Amino acid sequence: MSAATGVTRYTIGILALLSVVCIWVSSSFLMNNIFADQQYNKPFFVTYVNTASFSLYLLGPLFRHCRKHATSDTSGTTSPLSSGKSDVSSRSYGSVDVETSSASTLSDANLEQQQSIHPNDLPLTHKEIAKLSFAFCILWFAANWATNASLAYTTVASSTILASMSGFFTLAIGAFLKTETFSTVKLAAVCMSVIGVALVSESDRGESPHLEPTAPKAPLFGDFLALLSAMFYGCYTVLLKIRIQNESR
Repeated sequence: MSAATGVTRYTIGILALLSVVCIWVSSSFLMNNIFADQQYNKPFFVTYVNTASFSLYLLGPLFRHCRKHATSDTSGTTSPLSSGKSDVSSRSYGSVDVETSSASTLSDANLEQQQSIHPNDLPLTHKEIAKLSFAFCILWFAANWATNASLAYTTVASSTILASMSGFFTLAIGAFLKTETFSTVKLAAVCMSVIGVALVSESDRGESPHLEPTAPKAPLFGDFLALLSAMFYGCYTVLLKIRIQNESR
């Protein structure tokens, strides 16, 4: 990968991350309006519908699969031109040995290349993707359910800030499983996150639900659910890194 390609990928990644942040915060306000203001406290149903919408991604491959089969059915006959070309090739006895030798050389080269590839660099099969998706879906569902449920008890700001503590759990779990290494910068970031959590929790502790109709019902319980969501998301991220290894897979 060239340096220019790396910079481009990094820039696109940052823009995508900023987009995710904007969408995440916007969806949090929407969830808070659904659960708190309109008294529709059904986080499991909402999370189930949101997670099930991932199946819409299958429509693209399904369409391509159907179109591929339709194309292969219509082009099943052999044209006279290709048939004549094969006859000419079969009469070219002088080139048979050369072609056979070239094919054998290419086959040996491909075999050596496949043997030198690490198993973690091989593309995942559809069956492996399905198995991994089943494991990831449980943690993903738990993380989103906890986030949605917390919005019924605490504020959007508190839920968003505490849910972003997933970086702390990712670093802790990753270091325990030897997939992450501690550094001064990472330690400083984790400490700042912990201080932020303490300040948010202390602020919620002093709030009274009787101040206004839309005030948080149980801010500490909502904060706990948001932290639980961060823990589940940290587990999801570490498991993704352990099982996938390489993003090209």
